[in-house]
Amino acid sequence: MGIYDLIVIGGGAAGAMAAVRAGELGAERILLLEKAAALGGNCLRAGTIFTTALRDWGCYEDDSENLELLFRTIQEDLHQQGNPDLIRRYIARAKDAAKFFEQRGIRWVKLTGGGFGRNGSINVESLEQGGLGPQLFKLLKRELDACEGLEIRTGCPATHLEQMPGGRGFRVTMEREGKPVSEECRYVIVAAGGAAGSSRAIARYVPWCVSCPEDEIRCAGMPSCEGDGIALCQELGADVSNALNIHLLPPWFGGHEFTRFGFLLEHPSALILGADGVRLMDESGPFDALTQLVQNHPRKVC
Repeated sequence: MGIYDLIVIGGGAAGAMAAVRAGELGAERILLLEKAAALGGNCLRAGTIFTTALRDWGCYEDDSENLELLFRTIQEDLHQQGNPDLIRRYIARAKDAAKFFEQRGIRWVKLTGGGFGRNGSINVESLEQGGLGPQLFKLLKRELDACEGLEIRTGCPATHLEQMPGGRGFRVTMEREGKPVSEECRYVIVAAGGAAGSSRAIARYVPWCVSCPEDEIRCAGMPSCEGDGIALCQELGADVSNALNIHLLPPWFGGHEFTRFGFLLEHPSALILGADGVRLMDESGPFDALTQLVQNHPRKVC
């Protein structure tokens, strides 16, 4: 059947959007691979807000001043450990994504409270009930269904990625019904959801943020997001050392229940110490202060 114009690895929001846009831009043969049994990925767990650097909602003009303010704020939140080029691209295109969904029926309402505000940003969410992520992916799924020339394979993890001789495209090896299958393509997009699906993956790819026992970490990613895409990119020689960002909820919070670690922190006799045994702070202070102290600690643990 010949080679594909594009193979997208990962069927979450990023992969789905990539496949849809590729179809709109003229790609005739697109293959979308998803490791899990169904599409959606981390988007299905996203129940919060959409952040964009617009000055006024509904006005999609350039907001360079807002973009710079939001960039600086995000870098501060990430303790200057984020990839600046990726962050700038992300926030510069966020308004285009918001407009994409608005044009397809998402009704946005501006958030004015709740502590979500950041310098240079406007935060919005949908007027519909339920999590925002599932709403957005439901819309994306309609777009995928309408995309001509698109083939979707679920339960089909990509296991190997290599560049063809002479730069003539890529060969993607995948596992399909328990057997290895290879397909060739002109272009490939890896959108495999990061490594926030298991504590084991987090410890492998972002070791600086894991220090507590495995059962005390609440992972925010889908279980299928175990760093597969990172490994594929590393096969091609990509440097991902400064490209990773991780979303971990505090170790004392597991769903709506406190973990054992949480009860310890709440205990009136608790002391918060660094790895060197030195007390870090007044335990009655805000958790944000503890977060900052731990980030500044040489071993980033308490």
